[in-house]
Amino acid sequence: MSSKIHSTYSVEEAKRHVIALERWEGSNRSYAKAVGISESTLRLWKFGKLPENSRNSTKQIMHPELDAAVYSKYEERLAQLKPTRDFNLQRMALAAAVKLGINRV
Repeated sequence: MSSKIHSTYSVEEAKRHVIALERWEGSNRSYAKAVGISESTLRLWKFGKLPENSRNSTKQIMHPELDAAVYSKYEERLAQLKPTRDFNLQRMALAAAVKLGINRV
């Protein structure tokens, strides 16, 4: 049994990555490496096999304004060709929550 924990992605996250992958000027492999998602997972999403049946896909976004703020920062980092990993997104979300006055995320 593998001790590695597999990430669960929402449909919205998968769609965002597909759009970002299409805009990416490098290879699929370099994008996968930059965001920390396996190339095979990105390939599945690109060909329309989104995580519809995942446990996380029906989860509603509690703070859409927070999601919009973090996603705009994420797009800025992509435009600058900076790698963005989960911990970067978490830091962006915490900073945006403080700025927006959201106490509980």
